[in-house]
Amino acid sequence: MMVKTLLALLLVWTWAFPLLAQTATFSLDHNVFNPAKDNVVTSVFSASYSGNAKLSIYNSAGEWIETIFQTTPVRASVPVTATWNGKTPSGQKVTAGIYIFHLALELGSYDKRLVVLQ
Repeated sequence: MMVKTLLALLLVWTWAFPLLAQTATFSLDHNVFNPAKDNVVTSVFSASYSGNAKLSIYNSAGEWIETIFQTTPVRASVPVTATWNGKTPSGQKVTAGIYIFHLALELGSYDKRLVVLQ
């Protein structure tokens, strides 16, 4: 019985370990955006695995502002760069405040905050 339990644990570990080792990096070029001075905010991310990726921006109330990157799939360990000009899809400048860059990957999600000045 003990051997069967150990074999089952080993089987689960060998299946789950590659999933646990999956990582991602996500950064913004700066966390304060002044539209009068800066043209765009640049976001760079990469993952250690291939899969779907979606980078969206939300305001501090959780309302969707824009999706600036969406693809199927991103390649493993290849950095992806996405830029945002501080405007909504209709072309209006966003108001001053805190905005969330939300990166959704297949094995997790990551958030970065950005302060927009006027």
